[in-house]
Amino acid sequence: MAHARESYKYHSLPNDHSIRLATRKADNEPEDWACTFEVADIDDPPEYVALSYCWGDVHNLVPIGCDDGIVMAPQSALEMLEAVCRGPVPFWLDSLCINQQDVTERNEQVAMMGDIYSKASLVLVWLGPDPHEDTDIVFSAFRDLVEYLQKNGAILHWTHPDSTSVLSAPLPSSIVSPSESEADRLSRFFNLPWFSRSWVLQEAGLATWTTITWGGQALDWNAIGLTALFLVRHAKAMLDTLGLTDAVQKVYHFYTAFSPFAPLDTFLHLLNKSRRLKATDPRDKIFAFLSHPTASTISVSGHVPKNLDAYESYIDLVIQLLPSIQDQYVVKRIQERQADRKSTASDTQKFVPLIKADYSKTVQEVYRHFAREHIERTISLEVLTAVQHDCDVTAELPFPSWVPQWNKCNGSQPIGFLTSDHFASANRDAIVTSSADTDPDTLIARGTIVSKVVYTSSLCDSSSFEWTLQPDRDLTGSTNAVADTWIKLRLYDLQARGEKYPRTVLLMTTDGRAVFGPESDILTAYMRTWVVGKNLSEVDGFDLEYDISAY
Repeated sequence: MAHARESYKYHSLPNDHSIRLATRKADNEPEDWACTFEVADIDDPPEYVALSYCWGDVHNLVPIGCDDGIVMAPQSALEMLEAVCRGPVPFWLDSLCINQQDVTERNEQVAMMGDIYSKASLVLVWLGPDPHEDTDIVFSAFRDLVEYLQKNGAILHWTHPDSTSVLSAPLPSSIVSPSESEADRLSRFFNLPWFSRSWVLQEAGLATWTTITWGGQALDWNAIGLTALFLVRHAKAMLDTLGLTDAVQKVYHFYTAFSPFAPLDTFLHLLNKSRRLKATDPRDKIFAFLSHPTASTISVSGHVPKNLDAYESYIDLVIQLLPSIQDQYVVKRIQERQADRKSTASDTQKFVPLIKADYSKTVQEVYRHFAREHIERTISLEVLTAVQHDCDVTAELPFPSWVPQWNKCNGSQPIGFLTSDHFASANRDAIVTSSADTDPDTLIARGTIVSKVVYTSSLCDSSSFEWTLQPDRDLTGSTNAVADTWIKLRLYDLQARGEKYPRTVLLMTTDGRAVFGPESDILTAYMRTWVVGKNLSEVDGFDLEYDISAY
């Protein structure tokens, strides 16, 4: 039995472009899964399959036979191998093919992860077992939707015979109007652990061909991605009702992140959208994305992906489902450039990421190094818009205040990060004095002092506005940011006295006269301050009630 053997002794790889491939032993017993290793050159590899799965509990390790020894690997790895690896086909699996105890080797192999998954003949994703036997119904629903979209297009056309609103062709009911049991199946699928991991984003996104396996059945990755795009574009109300909005948005992000379908995202956008994803090692919240082209370009990449052929049959549908006209236009341009792709250097171009994976550094050192390198590369303080620290403002920060903690996510949207053309330092080049060697935790930047922060509240969310203004109400110790600030600044006294907020200058006339807006009562001015005076859609004429709701 495998567990009776000694631990496998890894031999050092010949160079920094060598990888190990494993092949199942043909003569091992079904209950004693074992493999053999061979060394390959990633620049000229044989055909192999790259496996993608969710590690699960890293402390729940089991022995897997490798050559003349055993390697302790996650239980989920053995379950996957037993489920999908039945023949002598070379495969790459991180928990076996990388010596996880060798930091130098881990650094080198992580730097090659993009090549490992992009050069595989097939990326095989294992979502895990299916104890509820949902696979057949869920995968059939996805196939039916894709078949509908390919036949009818993704732009829904409504007709009104007899004053009844119906689609020109019926959509699969199990997707757009699921029964309770069908909704439960969708929920179980979209909340599978694989969709919550950081590393697997690139594993499916860089592949030339990705197949998803679940419960003994297989499905093309594009069918799942298109379903997520369709639901986000056309079924938001249903997702909200079913409590699936966040889960489906994650799958949407999984499908688009490394594809050509998010062409306007920068590396900061990628890191921020991935904050909700999990990583056992916090350093992987950056390292897991270093194979993305924007990790090198920092800004919008504008590249033609090497694996564009993987999406070729579906690009026209995806363009129709993208929410932004800008995205649709840029993707069309990428599609047009595909014919010239082979005559350019983009296929052989080696991307050099902003930083290199280095597991000898601490989490703080990695995050700080990335923030400083991003500032120096972009000559911008834009990275400061991604700072999200713990809600407890009285707690001591474990990181410098200017360094984003990518392993923290409080659910708030960075101000100006995705919706504004204006970033820190007014879009001007940041003038930063280097202190990396003498005082690495301090960022010294030149600027103009406009004002001084004298008070900070706790984190705001929609519930912060669910309170009644009563001057005599005891709100001592309140965790409601809006109410707490109202009390601490004693603004209720001004409101009770009927004080008005000073008029603001709306505009200056050509002859130099100022035109003032109406004075506001203190409460109205206070609440409008919280919502920046308007909601995102600007459909209500700055109506206070709607502004608060929009927040």
